[in-house]
Amino acid sequence: MNKRTQTFIFAVAMMLSLTLGLSAAYGQDSEGKQDPGSSERGRNSIVGTWMATVTIRNCATGLPIISVPVLNTFDRGGTMMETSQSLAARSAGHGIWKRSGGHEYSSVFLFRRVNADGTNNGFQKVRRTHVLDGDTLTTEATFEIFNASGVLVSTGCATETATRLEFD
Repeated sequence: MNKRTQTFIFAVAMMLSLTLGLSAAYGQDSEGKQDPGSSERGRNSIVGTWMATVTIRNCATGLPIISVPVLNTFDRGGTMMETSQSLAARSAGHGIWKRSGGHEYSSVFLFRRVNADGTNNGFQKVRRTHVLDGDTLTTEATFEIFNASGVLVSTGCATETATRLEFD
């Protein structure tokens, strides 16, 4: 290899090293700013993923009808997702959340309902109030079921208890 080729390879290697080094440094800084941990995902924030059990209840008596495991993810900025084990009959839930004050939050989300043959069966809208106590989230909810034409056909209520997903 001649001197000119060696110099060229050295220069390219240096530029690549600098580029990768700066990318890694800025990437770490950026991640740190997006995920401050103690403030956004601290004990006084619902930001994160929660493993929950939703209990559909008789609204008049409060007696349980059925319980279903779900996952809730509350993102920074006020968006959220909910996923139930019954995804064969419905989509994942998409929605928004906000802090109401102190350790209290509210959220609203909806999901699409589908018939067994895959056709549209309307949607369900869920409104919830949450109380955060450390790594436990307790929730009261009301829901409305709309048919494929968007007409309200049923209402109901539920409770939910959730624990925060943590690294072991």
